[in-house]
Amino acid sequence: MNDDFITSFRKPPRPEFAAALYKRISQPMNTKNARLRSHLLTASVSAMLLAMVLVFTNPRVQAFAQEILQFFTPTQSNTFSLPTQDTTSEITATPTFTAPVLAGCEDVSASLTYRCAVGIAEVALGFDVREWLSDPEGFTFVSALANPTQSQLILTYARDGSELTVTQIRGDPAISAWELSWGAVPVESVEKVRINGFDGEYVRGMFVVKSQTGTEAVWEPDAPIQRLRWREGDMIFEIQMGGLIGDDESIGKDWLISLAESLR
Repeated sequence: MNDDFITSFRKPPRPEFAAALYKRISQPMNTKNARLRSHLLTASVSAMLLAMVLVFTNPRVQAFAQEILQFFTPTQSNTFSLPTQDTTSEITATPTFTAPVLAGCEDVSASLTYRCAVGIAEVALGFDVREWLSDPEGFTFVSALANPTQSQLILTYARDGSELTVTQIRGDPAISAWELSWGAVPVESVEKVRINGFDGEYVRGMFVVKSQTGTEAVWEPDAPIQRLRWREGDMIFEIQMGGLIGDDESIGKDWLISLAESLR
């Protein structure tokens, strides 16, 4: 158990990190649904921040959460109420940075290739990025998004309208508004796993609002969102599969673990 990791999720959220995470989860959706989720996300921030503060300041809940989860933010309820519009919080855009120039990557089209995008990200972040020897079968590389302020990189791949992301963070991540609300997980939905001998956690499902007039978000265990998180030394990793559902061998838990173990 690493108490420092779960403690880091109780620090005040950084809005720019919330924006980056929300952008990642919302990209596979169509424009109408994206607007709805954006509205619901911003509307939930204030209420969920208050609720999570109350939860995490209870010593018994803190001890229970640390015993159960290392990598996901726990919640004891399968639902949460959406606040009214006047309690919304504004989300700040992710800060930009000046990308370094690498030989052979000077023009725009070249800079978008895998070699250049990852190479530029590594220079900006100051650490070697874990990579696959080739793209996962059926997936195409889309982007490498570096955030030097957070020491974070997100590699994105696409397939048939779905999205596969690999997030790599050096050091403990700052808590985000997204993590406190839509990213939280009922403790019974977290499965302990091992990745190359390291502790990890797997989750399938997410909080959803089942109608445009809904007033609460409900945990949906069969939602087409899977997440795998683990730590190796000072690096935190997450692989997320959004939009496709399959059995363990083809595109489920075992498949995610095999992808994690093949990162080099």
